[in-house]
Amino acid sequence: MPVHHVVVNSKKFWVGIEAGVLPPKSLQDILEITSKISSKTETSITIVDPSIIVSDIQCLLAIRNALTAFEKGRNISKKLEIEILIRLSGQRQIKDAISISAPKNPVRQLAMLVVAKNRHSVEAAVNEVTEQLNISVDRRLLQVDSIKEKLVMEKYGIDSSELEATYAMNRKEALVKCVLSRMAELEAKIKK
Repeated sequence: MPVHHVVVNSKKFWVGIEAGVLPPKSLQDILEITSKISSKTETSITIVDPSIIVSDIQCLLAIRNALTAFEKGRNISKKLEIEILIRLSGQRQIKDAISISAPKNPVRQLAMLVVAKNRHSVEAAVNEVTEQLNISVDRRLLQVDSIKEKLVMEKYGIDSSELEATYAMNRKEALVKCVLSRMAELEAKIKK
């Protein structure tokens, strides 16, 4: 698992992004387990539908924007995990953000975004979640294929003409740029 870091107001945060498949489980059960692990490892664990993730940059930007919102008192939610879903989805309404970003019941695949103040905590949390939920790690879930492209376009309101008009080397890069644009639009609306 790649571990990245983001810096917000000179504070360094470590970020782990992982995905995988698991035996069918309710989202509520998953959130209860990850909440306990989060407390134990001093991390924030956000569970996401991997079908909306088009790049690690998208995840890192959502996390940085959520952390910055808390630092500046511009957060919409009281919980970092929900704020990350808001920033990831590009939707200001919590209900809409959850509808776009959270996995649907029963959960058979997921992505987890883990944030902590040190690398060891991120790795420990990812390992424990993977073990307790019996997740078979599969980072291919984070790759863009034609099925995911269509789903992401639908969820983010991107049409083919916008993809074609976006300056990019290929369709995947255009899709990433369009999704990042939706996320930037939300930031602009919140700052007003």
